[in-house]
Amino acid sequence: VSRATCGPYAHAVFPALSPSPSGTRTRARPSHAHAVAHASFVPIISRAYSSSPSIPTPARIGSSALVPHLRVVAHPSPLPPTSCASLPPARVPRTPLMSVPLALSSHASCMPPRREPDHPVPPQATVVAQFLDYHPEKFSGQGDPRIVDEWIHVLELIFEVMDCPDRYRVICAQLQLTGDARLWWNAYWSMRPGEKAGYTWDRLKELIREKYFPTYYRAEMERQFLSLKQGTRSVDEYEREFTRLAAFVLDLVRTEAQRAQRFIDGLYPAVCHNIVGRGTQTYARAVSIAQEVDASIRREPVHDRFQPSAPA
Repeated sequence: VSRATCGPYAHAVFPALSPSPSGTRTRARPSHAHAVAHASFVPIISRAYSSSPSIPTPARIGSSALVPHLRVVAHPSPLPPTSCASLPPARVPRTPLMSVPLALSSHASCMPPRREPDHPVPPQATVVAQFLDYHPEKFSGQGDPRIVDEWIHVLELIFEVMDCPDRYRVICAQLQLTGDARLWWNAYWSMRPGEKAGYTWDRLKELIREKYFPTYYRAEMERQFLSLKQGTRSVDEYEREFTRLAAFVLDLVRTEAQRAQRFIDGLYPAVCHNIVGRGTQTYARAVSIAQEVDASIRREPVHDRFQPSAPA
């Protein structure tokens, strides 16, 4: 019999070694629990010997012949039968710090799941009334096609100030359609009754631009922008025309550097030559230097404007 064969009873049948006063390790005196476990384990070993004829049966069950290294301690009185179920559970002292996490976990398990605060969407009538307080312009679809982008831009500014939900932007914009634009919109919806719920503000802008700002007109604005020159105009007049045409060709002036370079390329040659190399990384800087140089050139006599300066 070994510790491996005893399984969960090994700690009771084979007590641990304990150091003796002389320094050598001796078998520790079995405790009450060890004796109880030993008394329960001996019948099991006895049945194992009786069922295996090949194993010689010792003279006395429980003697040192059965477990040679176990020293059995005689008790003055027999021990009462007991079992693990009758033993009182071990009590571990609980400190205040150990109780805090348990209390918190118990409290958290009783709490309902946390919900993020909801931000209710205001009623449609409230949003529309707030939108109309800004007195936005009506759009009829007549006149210069350039007013289309201007009208859309003003509406977007109002929507941003209001923090208007996207589903209400379409409704507010529809209220501002009048005349031919209103007739076109009603006809458009009458042919697509099932698509109305899925339309967004971005889709509405796209449809209005396709209808009232056609591709051929946009191409003409691009041609005028690319051929724009200052000529006899002042820098201020040239800058206003440059800004007007640039609104239709945003793909050509996406960055500050692109916008500044396009502006410089169209300046009067004498102004352009004086700007190069002055650090015009931004459009505002290019306009400021151009105004300064243009004013300086216009103060000079006409016959001196194109004369090369004398070497220093």
